[in-house]
Amino acid sequence: MKKIVLMLFALALLVPFIGVQEKASAYTGGLIAPNPLKDAVHLVTAVYTDNNESTGVTISGTNFIWYEFDAPKTIRSFKAKANWDIDLEFYDSNNVLLRTEHFLWKNSTDAQHVDLSQSVSNVSKVIFKPKVSMYIWELDVFDSLSTGPVVGTPGTLSAAPLDASVSLNWSAVSGSTSYIIKRSKIAGGPYTTIATAVTGTSYNDTGLTNGTKYYYVVTAINTSGESGNSNEASATPTAPISSGRALLTIHLVGGAEKEYDLSAVELDNFLDWTDSATQSSRYKFVKTWNKGPFKARAEYIVYGKIVNFDVDEYEPAQ
Repeated sequence: MKKIVLMLFALALLVPFIGVQEKASAYTGGLIAPNPLKDAVHLVTAVYTDNNESTGVTISGTNFIWYEFDAPKTIRSFKAKANWDIDLEFYDSNNVLLRTEHFLWKNSTDAQHVDLSQSVSNVSKVIFKPKVSMYIWELDVFDSLSTGPVVGTPGTLSAAPLDASVSLNWSAVSGSTSYIIKRSKIAGGPYTTIATAVTGTSYNDTGLTNGTKYYYVVTAINTSGESGNSNEASATPTAPISSGRALLTIHLVGGAEKEYDLSAVELDNFLDWTDSATQSSRYKFVKTWNKGPFKARAEYIVYGKIVNFDVDEYEPAQ
């Protein structure tokens, strides 16, 4: 008798798992689920991101819901099931508003997967703001489009300094219809769009300030939407050097100074190097003076040791 009871008890434990199929996620690829969202009333709630479109919660129109990512994300679409309109706000790590998008109810409580009008990069926080007191079942954001894979990302972007301008070149992306050019004065962005519907693989950014370093990325466009950012390239526009010469004075960490009497071409080469050098990069100055018994003499400057440098142009005496 005891054996039969134990068998029945074990069978009872198994019943909930027999024939019960795990609910397929309606939000595959979401950047938030299964992590819970936060709102001012519930503080933390997993209902919005439980991938179960039959469970939800009422939220006041004066309340809002938010999520902060561990690392910046690129957002290209969102999915929601709700019974009224919702504003979506995307912020960077400095809490600067990058973009606002709108979920429109459309008199339907079916889940809607909506592409953003323009993808948003460097997103650290997303806020969902109900327009009125409403009921929400599910919310999530994605780094892909609802219509399918995004177009390929442009590669090998390069930037060349010119007088008050920068010349950009990048590799073509198969299937793209145009490109978007974005610029920043800060490495890594945030970037501002400066040109759209660019059909070639080059662009000349004009009207810039000489001596200011600019950072660029390029994205590709096709019928599926916008790609991710290309590699970042930078350049510092420089006024043309005369046919004369220049005295370059480099101030180094620790207070040491180095002076070099350079031709216009030599100075241009040095300035071009500073645009792409890394901390450990070295620049070689070939010494043509005081060679003595040596076959050749050279002096190397490490980029990470430079504090600043001065350029004094002059015309050699005739």
